[in-house]
This record gives sequence, C-alpha cells and structure tokens, in this order.
Amino acid sequence: MITWDGGSNTAARSAALERLDYFCPRAGLVYHKCRNYDYGQNGDAYVSGLSPYIRIGLLTEAECARAALSKHSEHQCRKFLEELFWRVYWKGYLENHRAIWDQYKRDLNLVLEDDSLTRDIATAESGRTGIDCFDSWAKELVETGYLHNHARMWFASIWIFALKLPWQTGAHFFLSHLLDGDVATNTLSWRWVAGLHTKGKAYLASRSNIAKYTENRFAPTQLASKAVPITEDPPLQTLSPRIQAAPIEIDRESKYGFLFTDDDASIPNFGDNRPQTALALFPETRYTRAGISQSVIDFRRSSMDDTVGRLENLGISTVLVFQNHANAIVDWISNHQLDTIACHQPYIGDWNDEWNEIEASIASSGSKLRLFRRWWEADLFPHAQKGFFPFKKRLPAVWERIQSPLVAGLSY
Repeated sequence: MITWDGGSNTAARSAALERLDYFCPRAGLVYHKCRNYDYGQNGDAYVSGLSPYIRIGLLTEAECARAALSKHSEHQCRKFLEELFWRVYWKGYLENHRAIWDQYKRDLNLVLEDDSLTRDIATAESGRTGIDCFDSWAKELVETGYLHNHARMWFASIWIFALKLPWQTGAHFFLSHLLDGDVATNTLSWRWVAGLHTKGKAYLASRSNIAKYTENRFAPTQLASKAVPITEDPPLQTLSPRIQAAPIEIDRESKYGFLFTDDDASIPNFGDNRPQTALALFPETRYTRAGISQSVIDFRRSSMDDTVGRLENLGISTVLVFQNHANAIVDWISNHQLDTIACHQPYIGDWNDEWNEIEASIASSGSKLRLFRRWWEADLFPHAQKGFFPFKKRLPAVWERIQSPLVAGLSY
C-alpha cells in the first residue's frame, strides 16, 4: 500500500469534517467492495478522500474510526478501519526501525547525483515514457496532488521493474507532490513494492489487474514480466525508540505553552487547563529548497493557518513562524515566561531530524519539555515491529476503546 486514500486541496478542519460526514455512509460494505477501482481523475470514487486531512492533523484516525462505527457495525466497516490503521502501522514501524529513514536519505542523495539517471527520471516524472497509464498517473499526481491507492502501487511497480529506476527517486517524487505525503507511509510502501519490507516479495503490476480495476481505461503491454526483488545491505543498528508518551497531565500551577509543527497540526483535548500561548513551526524555506511542490506547501500552510485560527478562537494566543525556529522558540518562551512546553512527540522524519536543536533551545531557556502522543499510537507502536497481520490483531481492542469517553489529561 502506498497510502490508503486520496484527497482534497481545501485545507480546513470544517472541510475535513464535511468530507468525513459525506463519506461515512459508504464506509461499510460499499467501501469494501469498490475501494480498489480507480475511475480516473474525473470519475466516481469510492475511497474516502480523508488522507490529506489525517496527514496534517485536521482529522485523527480515532475520529474517522468513531464516525464510521457510528454508521456501521465493526464487521461492515472493518476493511475501512484496517486501511485507516495502516498509516499507524507504518509510522510505528519506522519508529522502531528508524535507521531505514537515514539510509533512504543517504541513498537518495547518491542516486540523485548520478547524472546517468537524470534524463530517465525527468522523462518518468513528466509522464513521457510511452506507457499510457503511467504517464497519465504522473500528470495526475503533479496536477492534483493525488493518486488512487491502487494506482500508486501500479505506478511504483512500473517505476522500479519496468523503467528500472531507483525506488528512492520514485518515493521522492511522491513525497514532493502528494498532499497526503507522509514520510513513514511513503518510504515503507515503496520499500514494500520493491520487495524490501517483506523480504523477497515484491509487487508486480500486471496488465490484467490494471485493466480490471480501471475498467479497461488502461491495459498496458510494456510492463515487466518478472519482479526481481531489490536487495540492500541491512540498515545500521540504531538506538531503541523513545518511550512512547501516553496522554499527560500538566501541573495547573505551571505556565505552559503548546508547540506544534506541520507534521501534526491537530489540537489536543486541553480540558479545562489550556495553555497560555501556542507556537506553530512551518519550514516553508526548507520545503522549497527540497523541491516540495507549491501545492503541497500551500496545503500545509493553509492547514497551519486554520489551526492557528481555531486556537485563537479558544483564547490561546498563537504565533506562526517560518524559519529560524530555534531562535523563535527562545524568544517565545522568554516573552511569555513559560516554564513548561507541551508538544506532540515528533515522528521519524524531517522534524525528528531537527529535534535535538529544538530541545536544546527549550532547555537553554530553562523550560521543561513534556512530550505526549496519541493514546492509540502509544498502544500500537510497540507492536509494529514486523508484519501488519500481527499488528492487526491488536486493532479490535483499540476500536472498542475509541468509542469510549476521552482519556483524561492532554490527549486526543
């Protein structure tokens, strides 16, 4: 799975809730039966369209699961629930195997420096390969920031096995253009197609499968007849993951601020102990330098603006900064005389790579950093060590708990 659904370019909590309300009646057997069909850019879709909102934090997995279970029995909407929690599995897996991310970045830089690949990569990204389905998907991705999940699998398989391009460059292309682009889901899904996640089992796109699930819009003949799994040196051993922080309590006597990034622009349940202020970090310059598309930057920026506005409506003064984050944190803490900073624990990816500097800035200001995590992530991440199916056995208990009242403390 490259990711589980696709989406919209309206980055607001209100739009996310409207989309969730629209989709939920179809989250049961209709989704189970029809979700694999890709009807094209202007065709009818049976996928949810929720993943960009979940990626940025305008919706959470628990909210989506709760909404689906309010309309359907667990049996009826189980497939949607399982697909929903693939993202949690991927994020937990990368948390437990963080060397994969470091290796990906290193290898990507190496292949991008290979001039012999430049022309072929550009041809693929611009949709000029002569493989009609692939070229159509490449253009759709750039134009819309979206591809159907099944098309993502086919696309990745063609990129790796038919065009024989490095999987890392394809993953980079996706991450640069997908509105729902997520480091863990994207990196590990490309590795799955390549045969690196489940060792020796690659995913091969076939003419018959593409014809069936595009209802004969495409039936390409220029596909690889065999998928030879990619091999690699084992990633270097890394430190064990941090303790997964469950919901936390903040001392009521503490002057605390809420710090968040575009990796998670959600607003937790503060209860009756709201922070005095909030600081939002958005690395617009870094994204531009990394080649992230303007549509992705705009979507994430508008999501951050929406969260800032909702925090302001709660009476929480909020500052949004775009660069020099470490200095901005020091000034923010000093200006508000904060002694505690609450922040969602960063996921493995770009923000986690910068976290040592952020932690050092907070420590230099004399404030205490309190990291927390969604309770279902704290429950499930330790079990995302191997394949999805052992992880899946833990899900029914999570779905049952999701329908219970909110957990006490700073939580979701």
